[in-house]
Amino acid sequence: MSGEKIAVLDLAPAHEDFREQVVEGLSHRPPMLPSKFFYDETGAALFLKICELPEYYITRTEMSILRDSGREIAGALGYKENTLPFTLMAQRV
Repeated sequence: MSGEKIAVLDLAPAHEDFREQVVEGLSHRPPMLPSKFFYDETGAALFLKICELPEYYITRTEMSILRDSGREIAGALGYKENTLPFTLMAQRV
């Protein structure tokens, strides 16, 4: 990744209650669950290290697409400016 780091800020409202988040997520159509529920602390640290490898370009590419074209994509899907469906924001660190 040529030494460049990206911090990901979750802009979704914080929830303390695991059960509440699971019930809320599975009530959506389509159902969803936050990916944070699939990793423990060690797994999350390992995934972050993997994302920094030059061979693993997927996350950097996705963040680049959302950063450069997220509003256009959301508009094409019918979302208005103040109701964008994306809850992540990429920032260069």
